[in-house]
Amino acid sequence: MKKTIVIATALILGLVSCKKEETIAATSNSYSGSATISGVVKAELDVTNANAEFAPAGTVVLLEYNQEDLYLNPDPTRVYETKTVSTTVDANGSYSASVPTNGKDVDVKVMPQDFAYNQITGAGTTARVVFTVSPVNTSVIKGSKKVIDFNY
Repeated sequence: MKKTIVIATALILGLVSCKKEETIAATSNSYSGSATISGVVKAELDVTNANAEFAPAGTVVLLEYNQEDLYLNPDPTRVYETKTVSTTVDANGSYSASVPTNGKDVDVKVMPQDFAYNQITGAGTTARVVFTVSPVNTSVIKGSKKVIDFNY
C-alpha cells in the first residue's frame, strides 16, 4: 500500500510540476508587406529661368528605417539594425522605393543625397554648386503609398 501511495504521489507531483514549453513571439518576424515612398526631386540648375529643373538623373535618395519597427513585439533586450534602401532619380526627377512593413507604423527617414552641378548662371556661364536638402521623417504602414517631393 505504501508503494502505491508513493508511486501515486510521485506521478501527481510529476504531472503538476511539468510545464509545457511555450515559445514567446516577442521577436517573431511578422513583416509580410511593404509601403512605397515616391516623389519628384527638383533643383535650381538654371538661374536664368523662373522654374526649378529636375534633379540630375542618378541623384541618390536613401530611405532609412530601424528593424525594430518591423516586429509587433520587439525584444527590449535586443539591439536592432538600422537598414537603408537606396534608389535613384530618373530623367524626369522621379524616385520610388519600397520599404518592408507590418501591422504597425514603420518610421522612415527619406534622405536625398548631396550632388554637385555646374549651375547655369547666365548666358554661357556656369558655376559649380553643391546642392543639399534636409531629410524628411515619415511613417508608413503596410500597403501605404507616400509622396514626398524635394526642392534643393
